[in-house]
Amino acid sequence: MKSIVFCVLISVFIFLESAYAAQTKSANYCALLSIEITNLTDETCTLSNYVLNQGELNYGSHLQAFITPGSTTSALVLEQSLMGADIDINYQCGPNKTISFKSHQSYCFFMAGSVEGQVLKAKQMNAEFSVSSGSFIWSRQGQIKWTLT
Repeated sequence: MKSIVFCVLISVFIFLESAYAAQTKSANYCALLSIEITNLTDETCTLSNYVLNQGELNYGSHLQAFITPGSTTSALVLEQSLMGADIDINYQCGPNKTISFKSHQSYCFFMAGSVEGQVLKAKQMNAEFSVSSGSFIWSRQGQIKWTLT
């Protein structure tokens, strides 16, 4: 009996792993999270560090080291892992101004993953965000747009 249960569990695991691999390597963009950052401060913002908690950087995507005043970064695109996509980003925007924020998208598999943002820490500045959920049906990636003030 134990061997039958074990075989069933292995079969389910193989099926889910195959479905995950096929879905993330397909042309469906709901497995991606796009992050843009606009700097509305009077100072150039410098990337302090980032922590990629879930997922991986999409091929050719990178996090900009500097964001000049009034400019918006090119999109940073994360590809989900089994738990979605999640990154913490930290910028310093002039003396004594720092911001740390999280961008997250839940796992997308037939249904869009929810997109969320959170300011983790802010010193003498602020950040706001707007989100747009991805869609498996419409093959649209999730998106979060940050504005640093």
